Amino acid sequence: MYLKYDTTVIFLSLTEILGGSAVRFSGISSINQLLKNAAEYINVADFDMPLKLSQPVKSKLTQAISKHTTGTETNNQYFEKIPLQPIVDAIEEFGYTIIQEDGTAWDGFLVGADASVTIELGTNPDEKGFYQPITNAALILQWHKMPSGQYEINAYIS
Repeated sequence: MYLKYDTTVIFLSLTEILGGSAVRFSGISSINQLLKNAAEYINVADFDMPLKLSQPVKSKLTQAISKHTTGTETNNQYFEKIPLQPIVDAIEEFGYTIIQEDGTAWDGFLVGADASVTIELGTNPDEKGFYQPITNAALILQWHKMPSGQYEINAYIS
């Protein structure tokens, strides 16, 4: 009973840390198995102050983003518009979001036929809506509008 309680508490804590992505931890019956699975998504360095992302977490974020920009998720490599919302959704599954320079949630638009933007990442919003910035990672988003009118997208976590 005590082990099951600890597993539930840790499970709920990890689910909250990862932005509610409980699916990654379904079917887990022991703390060891839970921590082993969690190690694929978080690292002790992810909790250091100032907040920094470990390389394994950056890689997992980039993999999640690339599903929406390389055709593996949509079976389409080219887009009628820049797929920003699916990219943001993939980032938010890990408990992070894109933020503006003032630390609030990013609220903007993307323009141009060919461009590149760097958008900061943040997590843990306070009661006023200000996020703690991630100091060693950002979303890099590049696009090119082809003669067909469709966009080719490149996105990753730096």
